Amino acid sequence: MTALRLREGKLLAGRVLSDDGGAVEFAFRTPQGVAGTTRVRYADIHPESIA
Repeated sequence: MTALRLREGKLLAGRVLSDDGGAVEFAFRTPQGVAGTTRVRYADIHPESIA
């Protein structure tokens, strides 16, 4: 399990499924129980999550 913070401040808990160098495919689950996957561009990820 890992966390991915977006530049807008939102925090996604889940795991990275793939990384193509420009974006990551991320599987997540919210505290409300909603689960899914999303593609997040590196430009939208907070720098502390990339380091």
